[in-house]
Amino acid sequence: MSFLHASMVSRLGIATGCVRATRGAAAAAVAASAFAFAASVGPAPVHAAPAAVGGAPDLAWAGRCPADPAGRPAQACIPRHAHGACAGHACVRVRLLHAFGAEPDDGRRPADGLALGPDGALYGAASGGGEHGFGRLFRLCVDGKETVLHDFRGRPGDGADPLAPPTPDGAGGLVGTTHLGGAHGLGSVYRLDASGAMRLLHSFAGGLHDGAHPQAPLLRARDGSFYGTTRDGGAHGAGLLFRLDPRGAYEALRSLGGGADALADPIGALAELDDGRIVATASGGGRHGLGGVFDYRPGSRKLHTLVSLGAGSDCAMPMAGLVRARDGRLIATAYAGGPDNAGCVFSVSDSGQYQVLYALRGADDGAQPLSVPLEADDGSLYLSSSLGAAHGDGALLRLDVNGCPLVLHAFGRADVSVPSGALLRAADTRIYGTAPYGGTYDEGGIFVVFRPEPYAAGLAHAGGSLNAPESTPARPRAACSPRSPRRSAP
Repeated sequence: MSFLHASMVSRLGIATGCVRATRGAAAAAVAASAFAFAASVGPAPVHAAPAAVGGAPDLAWAGRCPADPAGRPAQACIPRHAHGACAGHACVRVRLLHAFGAEPDDGRRPADGLALGPDGALYGAASGGGEHGFGRLFRLCVDGKETVLHDFRGRPGDGADPLAPPTPDGAGGLVGTTHLGGAHGLGSVYRLDASGAMRLLHSFAGGLHDGAHPQAPLLRARDGSFYGTTRDGGAHGAGLLFRLDPRGAYEALRSLGGGADALADPIGALAELDDGRIVATASGGGRHGLGGVFDYRPGSRKLHTLVSLGAGSDCAMPMAGLVRARDGRLIATAYAGGPDNAGCVFSVSDSGQYQVLYALRGADDGAQPLSVPLEADDGSLYLSSSLGAAHGDGALLRLDVNGCPLVLHAFGRADVSVPSGALLRAADTRIYGTAPYGGTYDEGGIFVVFRPEPYAAGLAHAGGSLNAPESTPARPRAACSPRSPRRSAP
């Protein structure tokens, strides 16, 4: 979920004033002093050079990554910009595919990220607007044609304010969560079946034994069950991990918080490891109070903190979830931390071995990333920053296998602002993403990243970002055909 929602801003102690008032104005910078650790930031920790994610380093754009006397190659890389002649990986284009807010009852503020359906279409949610003002679910062809699937009605019989995209259920339907609504107004889990019928599978009740206010997309595990988290509720008020079996039966699994190094406030996407463990990020708690990565073992039903972030100028407050790279590492972004407190990219092994891959700089390549990285065939990573860069509205970046950055695009002006959520590669090899601000009507939009030929090859989807089991990958059709609107009966 985007940090722009006031509830999260207040909960995480970030300086307010982040919401843009008008299109064209730069997104307000998040004050470094808002973070408790900022005053004590010292020299950046020394990290070993990042191991190659796979493939050979791509050096076409700027030559080798410059060495750093302190042994910090990731921090030493100077961001380069894809200006001037079009060559190699610098040759990309970003276009606004769909703008929200065109009609009075249109959706507004798209949720973080999209899901790819087996039909080749993009599925997502708008956190506000719609016929009843409580958000909507939509289907979007890659040519920008939209179909409304459901307009939420709010409590008590329906959800409200979905902050994450839905997850395809493998049977032609969608399963997802809403941040509010449901019987108790604390959020819900819903299923929209293939016929368009909407049903609430669970209404969150909060308190000691249930969660409240889910923000992360659901993960469909290999056994057909779904895992998710809530930001609030549970035994310690720090969130909860839950599971839905393939039939939709709900079970609260474990509460977060409650220990010296226990993590809290999970809001990012989850992933499944080969051994069946469920892993996720948490934006708070941990040894330093600034979040980390945890895993859940279904066999023992125990939570375990893999990494606590936030020591010194380390990465801190991961908000966007993580992705499994082809070499087995988990890769994620952190909203804060790094020498400039602008956030960073890091990796964690299955055993908890942690490594900083790159620290953002703010003015050059943006700051405060809220995206899940996307891994390409050559091992490079694509991600977005939500603030900073040329127009103050974030940037699209590419990190090569040495951790050296290339700024591909500065958001703002003619497209979108504050991009957030997972980047998604569709069947057409293009990358798609969402932003809750900017667009034609300043209600957010969906953007597409593409390369003109002959540079269109070489992108591959990031495992886990499609919320589908790797053993049963989606097989999208060559073309996406618009459907008739599928609205639930009142």
